[in-house]
Amino acid sequence: MCSLTGSAFYFYGAVVLLDYPVCHGQSEPCSSLLCCKKGIENPTQIFIRNTFTGIRQVDPAVIEVATGMGMTPRQILLSVELPLSLPVIMAGIRISTVWTIGVATLCGLIGAGGLGDLILKGLRSIKMDYLIAGTVPAAILALVFDGILARVEAWLTPEGMRARSRS
Repeated sequence: MCSLTGSAFYFYGAVVLLDYPVCHGQSEPCSSLLCCKKGIENPTQIFIRNTFTGIRQVDPAVIEVATGMGMTPRQILLSVELPLSLPVIMAGIRISTVWTIGVATLCGLIGAGGLGDLILKGLRSIKMDYLIAGTVPAAILALVFDGILARVEAWLTPEGMRARSRS
């Protein structure tokens, strides 16, 4: 677990420092870099938090059984802790993905383009056509990615942990 969270914290530290070398004394690159930084930083926090929580919630008795079977700490992490914490980890990934799509529309505020430009144009001119042209594709994109990740989660979840439908 140490190497997994350690590398994630190194990545997060690099993202936090992303705008410092370029921003000081310059106004335009700073705002676009800050938007990119926030778009990466907050989902990364959600992912790290959910991964940590998922691994910590694994029952200590299960880890003790795995240790009693002679598994190494790496085997316990890969074969026991990660599969059991997968639903919580995937929830973090799904939240982060939908959150990032939502924040991407806000980047229109700094002139970064995308669906946010249509939304802002619709708000400024009070035209529903532009609002719908920007919000509906963003919502569909978020729903499609959430659905794809839900299927990936179902595919990765071990057979014994899948919710059994009662027919």
